[in-house]
Amino acid sequence: MASASSSRAGVALPFEKSQLTLRVVSAKPKVHNRQPRINSYVEVAVDGLPSETKKTGKRIGSSELLWNEVIVLNVTAQSHLDLKVWSCHTLRNELLGTASVNLSNVLKNNGGKSLRKLSALAGEEVHLFFPGCFLRLTRLTWK
Repeated sequence: MASASSSRAGVALPFEKSQLTLRVVSAKPKVHNRQPRINSYVEVAVDGLPSETKKTGKRIGSSELLWNEVIVLNVTAQSHLDLKVWSCHTLRNELLGTASVNLSNVLKNNGGKSLRKLSALAGEEVHLFFPGCFLRLTRLTWK
């Protein structure tokens, strides 16, 4: 689950930067031959820019991964968010799942209003909730 808010009210210009506050709450990965405890984190990238890539802290979980952390990102109305859930291992990290969000589609589906209340539940799907709007993404794939 994640939630977000924008620091600006109303309709933003297409390339005007504003801050998006994203709360990364939890995820429920598919369980198949996994260790009973998973050490994991979430990485969020804006438009594929390394300077706008943020990570949560590492957390240990089992059937539900819980972070409940806030990430602040600089976005435009045309920005694209890529979310990745990683499992931490001694030698290398393993990608557990990914999701993508195109903010222009989100704004279009929300009548051009700002992203005041965005929340997502990450499991096998990502669910985004807006005032009077529900968006379901099925691009989140767990290995």
